[in-house]
Amino acid sequence: MRIVLPGDVVEIDASADSIESKPQKNDAIVIGPGLHVAPDSITALKAGLLVSNPPHHYIQSSQRRYIPSTSEPVLGVVLASMRHLEAYKVDIGAPHTALLNFYAFEGATKRNRPALEIGTVVFARVAVAHRDMDPEIECVAPNSGKAEHFGVLKDGFVFKVSLAHARRLADPKCPLLVALGERIAFESAVGFNGRVWVKSGSPRATVAIVNAIQHWESAVDRPREVAKVWMNRLVPQA
Repeated sequence: MRIVLPGDVVEIDASADSIESKPQKNDAIVIGPGLHVAPDSITALKAGLLVSNPPHHYIQSSQRRYIPSTSEPVLGVVLASMRHLEAYKVDIGAPHTALLNFYAFEGATKRNRPALEIGTVVFARVAVAHRDMDPEIECVAPNSGKAEHFGVLKDGFVFKVSLAHARRLADPKCPLLVALGERIAFESAVGFNGRVWVKSGSPRATVAIVNAIQHWESAVDRPREVAKVWMNRLVPQA
């Protein structure tokens, strides 16, 4: 990682033949927030740390407001049903509410689609992100059309973390979540918009997991120690 400033030209070493704003090929480079792709270069739009975790590349900063970017996973809360648009209005913590089409679910039809109530939590991906339009989200994977890990999240507990911490947690090999999973069974979903959903077998276990995740932000170099401390403190039977 290195520090970049707005306007800096970013060089990314990769064997890919093209640069894509969303993955369409196995070898495509995925450009995330804070970077702008021009025909012959990539430039930084804001100051921060350039993070390269192939195929993903983005700028990590202290930004507090989430700005949607195509293909990013997000946790949203349903605010209203807009029948004239055949879509739900969803809060994803961005400057504008997102639209979730009634049929943006696996196998959804006019007769068979989820009827979401106000307050329902959904795990979705950003399908359309443009500064002059409301973002659009969907609960299906773009390539397969299957739900995979997207959809309605039932029960559990939702809390907020910083945007940078959310990206650490979203890593499939996140050392803290791996360490916690070795000690206790739980489910989790992490949105790049700084929201995390956790579900476990008991409220006591959920509290321990939430505390461990929040504490790890200030102790990122000690994931196993953090997991051990909170599991032993709040869930000694786990």
